[in-house]
Amino acid sequence: MEKVSLKVDAGGETGLVVLDPEGAHEIQHLFAKRLGTLDGKVIAELASDTVKWQPHRTFAHMEQEIKKRYPTATFIPHTEFPQGLAISGDEVAAAVKARGADACIIGNAA
Repeated sequence: MEKVSLKVDAGGETGLVVLDPEGAHEIQHLFAKRLGTLDGKVIAELASDTVKWQPHRTFAHMEQEIKKRYPTATFIPHTEFPQGLAISGDEVAAAVKARGADACIIGNAA
């Protein structure tokens, strides 16, 4: 990241943070350990938009494709969790964990 100073008006100055347009950024925390396989795992589904992306269709398709490769995987449907912007809340993360999910599909797009 590079910091650039710009003149706003005759009396003041403000800062602007310029980010790398390629999307590279400093890693500030590590992700969770990756699963070796989805066989036997419980996968929670969280829908970020219940209308636009039609999760009732897309999650069903994802389940079908995952089951082809990992027949013992099971799913907790998106309808059993809050939907929309609420999926980013700590309460939803706690609910997913409490349900025993090993993995989570967050959002979906066509």
